[in-house]
Amino acid sequence: VIAIPPAFFIEYSLNHAIAGVPFDMLPRVWADVSQSALFGLNAGLTEEAVKGAGLLVLIYIVRDRFENITDGILYGAIIGAGFAMIENIAYFANADTSKRAWTFLILGRVVLGWLGHSTFTACFGAGLGMMREGRMPFRPWLPPLLGFVAGAALHSFFDFVNFQANTAVHNSPGAPVVNVLALLAVILDYGPLFAAQFALWVMLQRSLAREAGILREYLADEVRQNVLSPEEYVTLQRVSVRQRFERALLLARGLRLWLATRTLYATAVGLAFAKWRTATKPADPQLTAAPPNAYRARLRRLHRTLRALDRATTTPEDGVSKQRG
Repeated sequence: VIAIPPAFFIEYSLNHAIAGVPFDMLPRVWADVSQSALFGLNAGLTEEAVKGAGLLVLIYIVRDRFENITDGILYGAIIGAGFAMIENIAYFANADTSKRAWTFLILGRVVLGWLGHSTFTACFGAGLGMMREGRMPFRPWLPPLLGFVAGAALHSFFDFVNFQANTAVHNSPGAPVVNVLALLAVILDYGPLFAAQFALWVMLQRSLAREAGILREYLADEVRQNVLSPEEYVTLQRVSVRQRFERALLLARGLRLWLATRTLYATAVGLAFAKWRTATKPADPQLTAAPPNAYRARLRRLHRTLRALDRATTTPEDGVSKQRG
């Protein structure tokens, strides 16, 4: 909702200017390719700049919630998903009513390309996350720049292929060879997109592993001080284990206990990162997170709440099973 109006205005204005360029001095094929390339470049640079501005706003106003590659990829993906959702509504609302047009829209924008905008913006987000991690302290601006260039280039090339395929079909109506080649080009156009998604997935897994290391290092003494139990300490380090346990808890014990447990885990993660932040970024003036003692006090309150909820949701059969266990 925020990004699409300025993107539409800028793209429309630039596309109007591109359409007025005298490409007819070139051979027909090169004229079409040049125009499609400029249309694609306009879409890629404009939309990624507008969506990327949202990431820059986030990194400024919630700096302590944007501190590694995981945050950058996820925030970028969410911003891209919101942009794609509104854009898809516009595409489907203005689409030709023919079955062929709807088939291409559903296949291209829903089945194959539903993560397209998320992927492009997540590239910039990953670069910003690298900067926040301090991966290149002497050139902190380089990862965000490379991430933005990668996302904009992927977006521009993706749109260029689609523009050129549509132009080729429009200029050669009823030519089966042209239609087949255009369809093949559109399908192969998703190859770089899928490759980028795989690269982002690998980066995300490695970032999650580094997060687990932060939890392991900075929560160990919280177990010794009885702020966390050993079981909670182990569970917190594995996102998949934590999620499976939360799902089982929701199904077996109800919503309130599930919510309280999720809140406890989130607070424990917040404690670990508050301690990590204090140790590694003591001079960052824009950090606004609560101090570690505030997290510890909340964890103690949550443990009391969980014990009360556990007693309230335990049936007599559960109590017998626990005693036998």
